[in-house]
Amino acid sequence: MSWHALFSTLRRSPLMPLLIVGQIVIACAILCNTLFLAWQQLQPMLASPGIDGQNLLLADRISGDNSAWTDAEVNQTLAEIQALPGVIAASAGYGLPMTSGLSLTWDLRYGHGRTINADGFFGRNLVKTLGIHLLAGRDFQPGDYRPMSIAFNTAPPDDAAPSGNTVKTPPAPTITPALIPIGLARQLCGGLACLGKVLRTGGEADGKSDAEQVIGITSPLLRYQLALAHGDAVQEVILLPRYVSKPQLFSMAIRVEPGRQA
Repeated sequence: MSWHALFSTLRRSPLMPLLIVGQIVIACAILCNTLFLAWQQLQPMLASPGIDGQNLLLADRISGDNSAWTDAEVNQTLAEIQALPGVIAASAGYGLPMTSGLSLTWDLRYGHGRTINADGFFGRNLVKTLGIHLLAGRDFQPGDYRPMSIAFNTAPPDDAAPSGNTVKTPPAPTITPALIPIGLARQLCGGLACLGKVLRTGGEADGKSDAEQVIGITSPLLRYQLALAHGDAVQEVILLPRYVSKPQLFSMAIRVEPGRQA
């Protein structure tokens, strides 16, 4: 068909150009939506995890024989692992990267800004064990840590014994030190300027708001809830100075020298 015949046909049917344009617009919208959904799925896989993944061994869902581990058993196990040749560091924790045994989240906000739901990493010496790089500030000191116990209630729900999981920690100090990745720092208060700032967690209206002071900002760190790791949410992570105490279920990270993974 010649161009002249084509334009003649279009002039005789004025709605046809509109239908063609409409089909093109719909096709472009479907294509853009498909590409957007594909990017959402790929983003967590393309993002840097922020840890020494090449030299890291992770054990998830560690549990005892129908009873909780004692603190002495956890410490002895870590000491025996760290004594092995080629082991750089080992940590027991809750909510470690690339694990799914426990998901613990913290609602964070700075000043009157929006609240951000961040994944929590808990355990001793995680910066060294996971190979996390500090961009500013300092790591936790031994005196910063306090115990954290998670109890799994299996009794049927009733007024006396509610079901569910209970996080048990001693009363917190007025302000708890915290580490956050640079991506979350940008969202909360503009990046490295977040160092030293006090973040609020929990409810405000009920008077139960806690406070965390940012003592260190790390390089980009991927949250472990990958289903939520899209856009700015990829780096919504907070590290708090809690150590595993009397756990019924926990995870363990072991960092080894290069070439010792096998």
